[in-house]
Amino acid sequence: ICNAGYADAAICIENIEHHPEQKLDREQTQHRASCTYPKKVHNHIVLEVTGIGKTYLTGGLDMSASRSFYSA
Repeated sequence: ICNAGYADAAICIENIEHHPEQKLDREQTQHRASCTYPKKVHNHIVLEVTGIGKTYLTGGLDMSASRSFYSA
């Protein structure tokens, strides 16, 4: 994780706030953080309006993957 070069190493999936305007399902977020998608060779594409938290979400997913010993 130290060598990954994350812009903010404090980003983690556990810190994501689920606001109604984001339309982000907490259960889906936690499922994606479990890192089952690399094993199934699934990718994620995140599309949403500006300022909704796409970068933070993907950073949290990257950190989860790194914790599970995947490269992100």
